[in-house]
Amino acid sequence: MPKDPNNPLGLPNGAPRPNPAPKRPDPFAGAGKNVALVQLEGSIMPGGAIEYFKSNLLLETAFQNPKIDSVMLYINSPGGSPTQSEMIAGRIRELSKKFNKPVVTVVGDMAASGGYWIAAAGDEIYVHKTSGAGSIGVVQNAQGVVDKMKKEGVEDRTLYSGKNKVTNSPYKPVDPKERANLLKKLQFLHHEFIDWVQERRGSKLKDSLIDKKNVLDSELFSGEMWFGKQAVEVGLADGIGSIHSVLEKKFGADAKLFGVGLVPGQGPVIFKMGASEDELKTKTANDSNAEFNDISKQPKAKVKAEKKRIRVKAGSKPRI
Repeated sequence: MPKDPNNPLGLPNGAPRPNPAPKRPDPFAGAGKNVALVQLEGSIMPGGAIEYFKSNLLLETAFQNPKIDSVMLYINSPGGSPTQSEMIAGRIRELSKKFNKPVVTVVGDMAASGGYWIAAAGDEIYVHKTSGAGSIGVVQNAQGVVDKMKKEGVEDRTLYSGKNKVTNSPYKPVDPKERANLLKKLQFLHHEFIDWVQERRGSKLKDSLIDKKNVLDSELFSGEMWFGKQAVEVGLADGIGSIHSVLEKKFGADAKLFGVGLVPGQGPVIFKMGASEDELKTKTANDSNAEFNDISKQPKAKVKAEKKRIRVKAGSKPRI
């Protein structure tokens, strides 16, 4: 039998009808600014704690939401891949420009090397008194086991085609030409890092710590880590502050802070800070208040598909 449009639940005549669920208040409503907090913590590497594809999901969720006025980055990283750092920082600048939303960075324990590369994508950088910032340099670890192999009677039988295919091998003595060539490559990456910091920080950097004749010899870009007020004094940071003190200072006492995270089976969501885990799991992109902005119902599949476009060559790679 066809359902009665006036009684879609098939309730008996005279039965009490259920009351509609009360509409939740809009968490974005109010006079204060709405600020999205994107947390990037851990080492930077493909498939690691901080990588481009996962970071991009969080960043797009924050910037694309029309009810978000500004974005705050919380950086806590010892560094890692130069390329991943460049990609993430570049994406932050692209989204900031596209959606005309300012970005402020707050540093946790450290924003070192690649962590500082990403931190510098913010329009302003704030550190705690004990935060470390900087370590602007490039390193590639290598060890040699030639003498150990001779002692143990081990013979290297590596085969390769291409005279530069195997360089700085731990199984053969140091080749001065190979070493010099590798150092040039590391210096090239160092220059790129310095150029980015100078582009983003400009005249804020302490001029007396920059060597105009050879920028690689600059004390500011020597790989030194600067802490708290030191980082502010040399121009790598703009002030001392925590997430909440910076929130109030930059956006007002009535500003509201929203977190951005990846919920298993649901994707990237944006939520008012303080929401419980159960509340996060029950929210969907179809929430009547648009409290969450789900841009990918299958983020794992999306990330996996995008990763197929990149092939990471095994072996020792420079890191910052």
